[in-house]
Amino acid sequence: MLLRDPAGHQKPQALLHTDPHRTPATILTWYLRRWQMEVTFQEVRAHLGVQTPPRGYPQWSDQAIARNTPALLGLFLWLILAAHLLQQQGRPLSPRRSAWYGKTHPTFTDVLACVRYTLGAHGVPLVMAVSRTDIQKLPQPPSPHVLDTLCYTA
Repeated sequence: MLLRDPAGHQKPQALLHTDPHRTPATILTWYLRRWQMEVTFQEVRAHLGVQTPPRGYPQWSDQAIARNTPALLGLFLWLILAAHLLQQQGRPLSPRRSAWYGKTHPTFTDVLACVRYTLGAHGVPLVMAVSRTDIQKLPQPPSPHVLDTLCYTA
């Protein structure tokens, strides 16, 4: 199937498929769905460490990856569902904007920050660290502005 931009802004692109009985609309739909999956896997890799060996384990086994990947994808799903529930309960899921980049839709980073903020506002620690003497806990819960900043940097 050959795709052409009627305005001529994009180069023609060929989509190949091995089943000649599929309609062009079906092939195009499958192609467009592919982007959602690629973005999902990129976000899970970047934020949750899927297929990334932990520090100190450069020879991470295939079995460990096979066990951890479904768990991390489940965590991704849980975070999306939690953010959806929070949004239904009135916690806005708005994209964080900057002076140089105006997002129109929330990204996974925004979802993660929303869930972290809600957990942090209810006293759940944002980081589960090994007890160390050089780290001091805040004497009181941080202000909403500080908590919001921490949720995007954690």
